[in-house]
Amino acid sequence: MYISRQGRSWMMLIILFVAAADADGQCDGDGCEERHNAWTSQGECLQERMGWDSFVCVCTASVCDMPGSIPHPQQTDVYTVVTSDRQHHRFHVTHGTMSTAPTGGGHVVHLNTRIAYQQMLGFGGSVTDASGIVFFGLSEAVQDLLIRSYFGADGIAYNIVRTPIGGSDFSKRPYSYDDRPGDVALAHFALAQEDLMYKVPLLKRAQTLAKETSELKIFASPWSPPAWMKNNGRFNGSGSLIPAMRQPYADYIVKFLDEYSSRGLRMWGITTQNEPLAGLQFDVAFNAMVFTAEDMRAWLVENLLPALTAGGHDDLELIISDQGRDHLPHYPAQILAHDELSRRVSGIGIHWYQDTPENLHHLTETRAVLPDYFTLHTEACLGYDSPPTERVKLGDWGRAERYASSIIETSNRGTSGWVDWNLALDLQGGPNWASNFVDSPIIVDTEHDKFYRQPMYYALGHFSKFVARGARAVYMSLLHAPLPGVAASAFLNPDGGVVVVLLNSEETETTVSLQPRMSQEKYINIVLPAKSIQTVLFRAT
Repeated sequence: MYISRQGRSWMMLIILFVAAADADGQCDGDGCEERHNAWTSQGECLQERMGWDSFVCVCTASVCDMPGSIPHPQQTDVYTVVTSDRQHHRFHVTHGTMSTAPTGGGHVVHLNTRIAYQQMLGFGGSVTDASGIVFFGLSEAVQDLLIRSYFGADGIAYNIVRTPIGGSDFSKRPYSYDDRPGDVALAHFALAQEDLMYKVPLLKRAQTLAKETSELKIFASPWSPPAWMKNNGRFNGSGSLIPAMRQPYADYIVKFLDEYSSRGLRMWGITTQNEPLAGLQFDVAFNAMVFTAEDMRAWLVENLLPALTAGGHDDLELIISDQGRDHLPHYPAQILAHDELSRRVSGIGIHWYQDTPENLHHLTETRAVLPDYFTLHTEACLGYDSPPTERVKLGDWGRAERYASSIIETSNRGTSGWVDWNLALDLQGGPNWASNFVDSPIIVDTEHDKFYRQPMYYALGHFSKFVARGARAVYMSLLHAPLPGVAASAFLNPDGGVVVVLLNSEETETTVSLQPRMSQEKYINIVLPAKSIQTVLFRAT
């Protein structure tokens, strides 16, 4: 079950009493006292501190507090503030009435919803083999809580999902859908057990839940074709597609689309290759393929586009690049120089792994050079470059800040959405056949049938739960007059609701006065706690 906001106060007291007796029924010996003493509650979730600077929210079959319904105010002079911070809160909700003057000494931030920018596609995460393995390792009751946490109206309302075509490093083994060497007719093509047992059923459940708030857009990405189609004969490394395999590989992609479509999972889009230039930069330890812009352009025009048309997939959104912004805008620009591709491609995918302040301008440059294509943040994670014992940091607030900061800075520079990497991983940050363990917004402990909502989960939720598909990023003065330690984005939803997300990364609180309508002397005076993320909701008129 899950617990409503109205029932939290008394239920948390009961839970804490039980936890003090035996936190999960598995603890004995000297570690019990320390473990029991870690359980606390601030009234919003069952907190557990795991040695980092903040806490996780624990979900079991017995208790799992959901974010719940947090509607936009309907009156024009009323606002709602949703707060998560390092010290105390997760989605703490307060309400207020606009003031006729800004707070003395506060910083005034002006908004103008009539100055609108890119349209938002959505926010979400990725269904990998690893996510499916840990998800289906839980009891049915806890599975339901986890999937609702992401896709339910009472969760954080994800509305876009990415999934690998075949295996990725977040599989237990390297594989493709046709590992019979030389089978260019793809007579032995078949979905893997990983699809049938994990990805397909998980995507179907997500699809059903997402209907509560929005249509779920699913897009797929290939990491590697069958190894025998590559010039190095391996799934990983720096190999590229053998020229004679270009048409069989295009047919392979279409067969994947057909198989998923026959199971009720019609793809909204595909990225044409995950990280196509990574193999030119280093010897990739996991599934990969090098695809230069020149080779990609030729393959798309001569092979994939005709195959998609023949297979009835002309409505598929094609997303190119799908790699770090350090390759913008030149890589997609080379592909889009072809007339047919300039008409057929829809968007440009971006990963965050090479993000630096110095290459942030590549986003605005790409929007200027290639204005007819959406840019979509298609992958992010943390822990990949950390020591082995810190790949997963349960309760680390700094990682939440990294997520919120990235969403804000990319949304403010034209990006239409932000898609995280794995929905859920195990306590090690896997499974991963290449030992490329990383962190995730939800970490699953299958042994004890529970999962932990990380600070990263709530950072994502401050956007995904409130910014509707079709929203427009809108003007705010912080875009041109930055406030030290504070970053923010503003959005206008199709129904007239305004969403402002503010990140305070400083160790001290600060006061901000939002002026929603520059023609009116009305202000939302709010205090940003130290190390906090806040979402402010109000009506445009």
